[in-house]
Parts: sequence; C-alpha cells; structure tokens
Amino acid sequence: MSIFSPYIHGIQNSEIYFDAGNNAWRLQSLRNEGRHLILLDDPSLSTDIIPLGNHQWSASGASSTRMLTLSACFPSRFTCRDGACVDIG
Repeated sequence: MSIFSPYIHGIQNSEIYFDAGNNAWRLQSLRNEGRHLILLDDPSLSTDIIPLGNHQWSASGASSTRMLTLSACFPSRFTCRDGACVDIG
C-alpha cells in the first residue's frame, strides 16, 4: 500500500485500501486475514479516490460476487448509485 493511497479504517474490524500488488481495491477483514473482497474491474474508478457508490466485489475463496454500497452520506441523506448524496428531508 502506498503512503499516498486513500485508506479507510472501519469502525471495528475492516479496512479498505488500494492493493497495488493486485491493482485493485480491497476490503479486508482485520479479524481474519483470509477474508477479504476485491473490487471487480471498473475502468471508471481511479486508484486515488475511494470507490463510493454501488460496485461489484468478489469474495475471497468464492466464485460469487456481491453488490456493496459504500457511502459518505450523513443519516439524513440518500446515497445514489454513483455515491452522490441527496437530501431526503
């Protein structure tokens, strides 16, 4: 991980960072090193911006994928597919 890469430490047991070795975003469990998700290729994403919005992630050790939404919106706002926040109140 580059010292200049965006990095998010979860509230308890996870972190998200750009894994330069795999050239992909990684959602890593801090409780179990073997458990992680890798963001599937998306050419619209930059390596220097956290991938907010809806994206397909691949589970470690599984052939299935999961749609996850990462949001920076406050509770009174709705997260759009692209990660944008809109007021709901």
